[in-house]
Amino acid sequence: MLSMVKEPMTRKQLAACLQETGLGNYFDLNTAIDELLSTGGSIYESDYLGEQALYITETGKYNARTLETTLIKATRDRAVAAAMKLL
Repeated sequence: MLSMVKEPMTRKQLAACLQETGLGNYFDLNTAIDELLSTGGSIYESDYLGEQALYITETGKYNARTLETTLIKATRDRAVAAAMKLL
């Protein structure tokens, strides 16, 4: 989602998108985010308009492009549409 919307998003925003579309839950999302942050390659967290937000790195963008071919298009489109609506 971060790659497609091209804007940083908070954990809360990402969770809202996944919950709205039925693609995930708050706890699984935060576990996945923590794992990605601990590896330091795909995303990082920094201030954005007074809140901590998630940003995607160039490595993360590359990984997202790779996943585009493996993720079901309808699933990807629902998640991105929810993120765009939220933002």
